[in-house]
Amino acid sequence: MDNHVRSHTMELITMNTLTAKTKFQGLRGL
Repeated sequence: MDNHVRSHTMELITMNTLTAKTKFQGLRGL
């Protein structure tokens, strides 16, 4: 796989993980 594509994919995965964690913590806070 291209190095640039891989780093971009990792960025998307990291962003999705952070968003999921934030949503999960928000739900727990209710």
